[in-house]
Amino acid sequence: MSKTVVDIDERQRNSRASLIATNESRAQLAAVAEADRIAALGNLDAYEVAQPLRAAAEVRRDHRSLTYRQAAALLGISKDTFIGRVRRFWQAIDAASAAAHYRGQLSETDCKAVGLHG
Repeated sequence: MSKTVVDIDERQRNSRASLIATNESRAQLAAVAEADRIAALGNLDAYEVAQPLRAAAEVRRDHRSLTYRQAAALLGISKDTFIGRVRRFWQAIDAASAAAHYRGQLSETDCKAVGLHG
């Protein structure tokens, strides 16, 4: 094999490794941000959310360094199911928070804490 082919293969491997590292770093930052957002809600039992959705949110909050696949394994579910549960958790929280805000039960600060913009 020529030196040029070897150089190209090496650059591709380095590029792929760099891309993987960058994606892992982004995923970790997103996991921490989501865990912080969940933690800002306080006691999740205070929200009327289905238990499987609450459990997924608690795992994300309590195990912020885990990948989606690892977090899902703690619950004995697939990665896709875990992601869906966390997404539906946020939908339920956002809907309940918006309804409470419009009924005058949440302050502007509380709304911002859960990601609503007044």
